[in-house]
Amino acid sequence: MFFLKGWALRRTVLYFFQKRPMNRVILQKTGKLRVQLVVLLGALFLLLVAASPPIELRTSRTMKGQLNCSYHVLKSDTAVLHGPYALYYKSHLVEAGRYTHGQRTGVWTFLNLGKVLEFKYDYDADSIVLVAGYEEQRALAQNSDCMFLGSSLVPYAHLTSLVGYPVAAYEGDIEGVVDLYLDISEEGEILRRYVGPGAPAELGRAVLEASRLLPEDWRWLPQRVNGKKLRSLYRISIHFELKHH
Repeated sequence: MFFLKGWALRRTVLYFFQKRPMNRVILQKTGKLRVQLVVLLGALFLLLVAASPPIELRTSRTMKGQLNCSYHVLKSDTAVLHGPYALYYKSHLVEAGRYTHGQRTGVWTFLNLGKVLEFKYDYDADSIVLVAGYEEQRALAQNSDCMFLGSSLVPYAHLTSLVGYPVAAYEGDIEGVVDLYLDISEEGEILRRYVGPGAPAELGRAVLEASRLLPEDWRWLPQRVNGKKLRSLYRISIHFELKHH
């Protein structure tokens, strides 16, 4: 028994394929296929590079540091979001998804504190994929509650950072809960807003004024009943409590 190594093994293989016409044809076809495969892989690589423009990572902090964002933008136009996106409420991940040339695409995940799932939304299909706690997930396209298209912590963080603790309420030692109701149209826009009964006047006025500063491009998902979108109410509850109590 003996072993061929290096150049000797290569010469033996070549001799075997070149000895007979049929073997020589197999060798030629194998070489052509190898070349074609290399060309195809090169073309696919170039297509992937062309389809993935250069991007760079950015971060931002808003709402007095309550919301922290990690996102990517095009190097050719840094005003256009493109690539993975993540939003944090303080240190808690609350939104995750992807932008493609400034548009949200694919399935996004929206969470509450402690990475507790709220729901998933498919922007390509413009539909809810999954809602935590729903028994009939398959029926979501037909029946679902009114929701903010994002983590519920986002509008809450905006309102609390804008309101703070109203001076009049602080000096008057006033505490309480304010329920802000947003009247949502079938198209997912705010028609009107009002404060529920029982809220201290000083706190209610402050929350109502702050709600007028919510971004106009925010979108809500109206309630669906049997597949039909209905005018709905969305509630945000804010608790005011003085720390020295």
